[in-house]
Amino acid sequence: MYQSRCSLLCFVLLSAIAMSAFRPTTCRAVLTLDVDTGKWVESGFDVQLVADVNAPITRFAFSKGGSFGNNLYVATNETNSRIFKVDALGNVNLFSTATTTINAIVFPEAGSAFGSSAYLGAGDSYWNGNKNIYSCSAAGVISLFLNGSLFIGGTMNAIEFAPAGSLFGDAMFSQDDGNDSLYKFTAAPSGTIFANGIPLAVDFMFDKYGSEFDGDLIVSQIEKSEHGSFQDKLWRVKSNGAVSLFLDDASNVHNGGGTITDPDGAFQGDLYYIDNYWPNASLGGRIYRVTPEGNRTVFASGFSVRDLSDVVEGPDGFLYVADVQSGEIYRIIPEPGSLVLLALGAAGLISRRRR
Repeated sequence: MYQSRCSLLCFVLLSAIAMSAFRPTTCRAVLTLDVDTGKWVESGFDVQLVADVNAPITRFAFSKGGSFGNNLYVATNETNSRIFKVDALGNVNLFSTATTTINAIVFPEAGSAFGSSAYLGAGDSYWNGNKNIYSCSAAGVISLFLNGSLFIGGTMNAIEFAPAGSLFGDAMFSQDDGNDSLYKFTAAPSGTIFANGIPLAVDFMFDKYGSEFDGDLIVSQIEKSEHGSFQDKLWRVKSNGAVSLFLDDASNVHNGGGTITDPDGAFQGDLYYIDNYWPNASLGGRIYRVTPEGNRTVFASGFSVRDLSDVVEGPDGFLYVADVQSGEIYRIIPEPGSLVLLALGAAGLISRRRR
């Protein structure tokens, strides 16, 4: 991962392609075609195919060392989801098979009371069926962790652990779309309602760096209007449960997974999230970049569209994207010799703090 501070050059370059108003309509940065993958991405970046699991993907996550090693674990969108392990060389191996549909996979921080297991969110349908959270050992053994009978609705696609040392504590967070609530769980397990007023949450994005987004939790929400269009929102949640609207898309955007990036890395501490607007493929398959001020631009496009796709920041500081229908996983990196990469190499000229 890049460790140096971004230079003034990098700040000026990326600010110039951002939007100027606090809640603007979405605009498009300068995108260039990556000829090897057929994807479009913001100028100065490159898209690389790193693995193919040959199955539709719901979510994926990097393990955090220990008995799971340093690998990428990928859950498939099937009645009996398979979980694949992808190593650093892109080798794909079957890790485990569930008896339900896995819509989320997360790993606790090292030293957490939740232990060394992975945790899986499972939901067969929105209002009916399985809504449980499972634990999964490093040997691939899946066990029930939390019976979802307390959840009114949802598919358990939004679960996440708070970052180590954050004010949110050593806890797991989950959504309940039936009562528009966020739950906070301890390893006991026991849970309480932590925040209210966010319907149809699809992903939780913690600012684990405690910098550009003040260490807050950003929640991605979908909201389908009576006319069939999507008017999705991003919400900001403080460690005391206070909720405020961060970004109101008010356009045909169907939010998927997202991530908040390292402020000292190539992606500038911005938030990146997927638009998988499946009713109109020409509007979906995009990755949006959102600054801490709420300015949004199209960062990449050309990915397939379907419910529950994901983009995550890898341990190397690069973005990893699931092309959910094809089962392909891509990595987005700075192009060799690009201004983005050159600026990162100019150590310590200025700390990027856009406040």
